[in-house]
Amino acid sequence: RLRRSPDPQPEPEPGRPRPQQVPPRPPHP
Repeated sequence: RLRRSPDPQPEPEPGRPRPQQVPPRPPHP
């Protein structure tokens, strides 16, 4: 794993589920 650019999403702590990226929902009318 190259350590050039910082990861956009830091890895979760051991024993913790990775937070899923929730897509932005469209604004309700």
